[in-house]
Formats: sequence, C-alpha cells, structure tokens
Amino acid sequence: MSSPDIAGKAEAAGFYRFEWVTDRFQKGDKVARSSAPYYSGGDESQNMTVDSVAFLKQHCITNIISLNHYADDDKIRTALKQANIAYTPLPTKDFAPPTEAQLKEAWEAFCQHRNSSLVYCGYGHGRTGTVISALQIYAECEKRSQGELTRKDYDKNHVEEEGQRQVLDALQKELRK
Repeated sequence: MSSPDIAGKAEAAGFYRFEWVTDRFQKGDKVARSSAPYYSGGDESQNMTVDSVAFLKQHCITNIISLNHYADDDKIRTALKQANIAYTPLPTKDFAPPTEAQLKEAWEAFCQHRNSSLVYCGYGHGRTGTVISALQIYAECEKRSQGELTRKDYDKNHVEEEGQRQVLDALQKELRK
C-alpha cells in the first residue's frame, strides 16, 4: 500500500500504479511495484527522466528490476548508473512469463538491495505481479514456518496469464523439494 501523497508524486515522475508491497516479506524489506516510467500503452514508451530519477532517490530506491520487453535500454541504464541505482534488466515480452532463471536473477538482485527495490514491466501488472509473487515465494522459503502462495495471492498481485501462474507454481514446487 502507498499513501495518496506518494502515489501522486510517483505518478508525476512517470511511475503509475506505484505501491509498496509488504505481504510475506521480512521486516525491513522494502519492495515497490509500478508501471515502467511514463508507460503509455506499449513497452517502448518507457522513459527515465530527471524527475523519475529524482523520485527514486527521494524514496531511497537503490535497485530496479525491469521486465519491460525493452529493458536493455542504454538511456535507462546510463541514467540509473549515474544516480548509483542498480539495474537488473530481464526483458520479457508482454503477457509472457519470465523464465525460472529470470525469477532467480530477480531474487538475487533483490537480496542485494532488500531495503529498497522497485519492480516494473510496462503497465505494471502481469510480469510485475509475477516477479512480486516470485519474490514472495522465495521470501516464504526463508521462514521457519513457510506459507504457500495460492491463486488468490497471484490474483492480488495482478498476475494475468496462465503461463505466468504455471511458472510460479513450478518455482514454488522446486523450492519446496
């Protein structure tokens, strides 16, 4: 959840549907989700501006995990590097599931920046929700008493496609072996 004030500031900086996710994470973990910066209907519309970077810095976001199909964008990579913000591009086509290897890479990037990571794709739902769910699955595996994510959890995270649910189910099954 995010306050209307933070959501408004995020939107002004191009991050639509910005919210902090706390469910299933450890105390002290800070994970946010949003759209790609200035998303306007297609992944290629992303644009990391000075205002976008300023918002990230103001909210102490030190890591971005992008599932945008065009995540390997030199302009975004350079802007974030200059701001000392880590960037993990995991290009994934719209409505497609990230691979299990990409989910593991997202977890590893998150673990290096547990205190403030942002996950986005394009709109900020399907692929973003899949990675948020995967991070929650990994976080559950760290607990002594592990919970299991369900279809209801996936839906709450805005996982959109059956293939995305299937990769999450496979990840959960693999991690619980």
